Amino acid sequence: MRLLSEMSQLETTVLATKLLCDFEFFTRYFFQEMYGRRFDMAPHLHKVASSLIDVVSGKTKRLIINMPPRYGKTEMAVKMFVCWCLANNPKAKFIHISRSDGLVRDNSTACRSLMLNDTFRALFSSCWIKNDAKAKNRWYTVNNGGMYAVATGSQIQGFGAGIKGDREYTGTGSVCDGFGGAIIIDDPMKTMDAMSDITRETLNSRFNDTIASRVNNPDVTPIILIMQRLHDRDLAGFLLSGGSGEDWTLLKMPALQEDGTPLYPAMHSIEKLNEMKAADPMTFAGQYQQEPMVLGGNIFLREWFRFYDDATIPILFDNQFQSWDFTFKDTTSSDNVCGTVWGKKGANWYLLDCVCRKMSFIEQRNSMIAMCAKWPNTVAKYVEDKANGPAIIDSLKDKISGIIPVTPTESKVARAYAVTPVFQSGNVYLPKDAPWVSDYIDEMTKFDHAPHDDQVDSTTMAISQTMHKTSLWDL
Repeated sequence: MRLLSEMSQLETTVLATKLLCDFEFFTRYFFQEMYGRRFDMAPHLHKVASSLIDVVSGKTKRLIINMPPRYGKTEMAVKMFVCWCLANNPKAKFIHISRSDGLVRDNSTACRSLMLNDTFRALFSSCWIKNDAKAKNRWYTVNNGGMYAVATGSQIQGFGAGIKGDREYTGTGSVCDGFGGAIIIDDPMKTMDAMSDITRETLNSRFNDTIASRVNNPDVTPIILIMQRLHDRDLAGFLLSGGSGEDWTLLKMPALQEDGTPLYPAMHSIEKLNEMKAADPMTFAGQYQQEPMVLGGNIFLREWFRFYDDATIPILFDNQFQSWDFTFKDTTSSDNVCGTVWGKKGANWYLLDCVCRKMSFIEQRNSMIAMCAKWPNTVAKYVEDKANGPAIIDSLKDKISGIIPVTPTESKVARAYAVTPVFQSGNVYLPKDAPWVSDYIDEMTKFDHAPHDDQVDSTTMAISQTMHKTSLWDL
């Protein structure tokens, strides 16, 4: 790549014009300038560029791009796109939103660094950044354009995206000339947060209540959402199902295409994609295929369960323990009380006993006492520290040793997903002929659309608390 100092004035002018009019050329040129290596303009990124051109030209007002992680979306659709738009129109205003403060600061800093690059400044002298407005997450051009970068859950104050009024042309000749900026949302939530109903619905509500209102021109300023799919009711699913009351254009790019070829062979070969699919079908369906499985019946699959009988059960376990999910009352509408007994041998968990029914407080207390008498080798007794759990613990702590209160920090669904690899790998064994095992499997495989989930709660707590414990003394 020739240096600007080696070019004539005419060549410099031609280069600047080419950069302003050709977004893909701009991306390749400044990626090389900033990082010293070629930008891999893979075929799928041509589609991304084309979709963004439709946004700046006014053809698309609301755009969703669903594509796998690490496939170039942030580099092209956030960093390079913002800088290209500002080079064309230094008055453009952008709000950039992502899942964490650190991530939005990194993206904002990358945009600012590109625009402070000597080559960029020489080519686009009208797009300099103000000396007194260079904060990592909020900076302005000398023409009062700029970027405000903010995490999903943070307040957006004193800044709007887009330009009030009609498009203001600067005469660059680019399709982007006159484009006033946008709200760009890139991966708005963490993978684990997507499993929380509360976190998901909070973000979806926040889009309508706060994010969408931060446009300076509601009739013109676009909103772009770029993300991998994490849940059928994540922000993309919410918007595509009409959650905002608007029509959204969708660019959906699965890693494994319909014709059986990989979307991005340089990143994942067909063999690697099939390996990933076999290893974790749920993650692959959402994050890589952009088709998240509908929850309820897809978290614990029936074929994952293994069974034991008197001939195959281990003679000795490395450890044995109980897991209890208590409730407040025994009315017809209340949850069941569930206690499970487990034995662990090597990498395998064996469900030895299970009680699950509605109980009064006294019945709950007596049930735990009876289980301890029946299974005297259970050293640890994990009790969920909510509902009647604290009262049971207080009433039995001087009678039963090894009672350990457990306070859940994630949603029920998140806790279930955290232990699914243990089931999927065939490391959970159930008693083949136990009278309660059919109801247990039915509840597990219907979660989280079944009326009760107490056996699920007891199970996930048991496995999560002992996942990295291998002996009696580790409990």
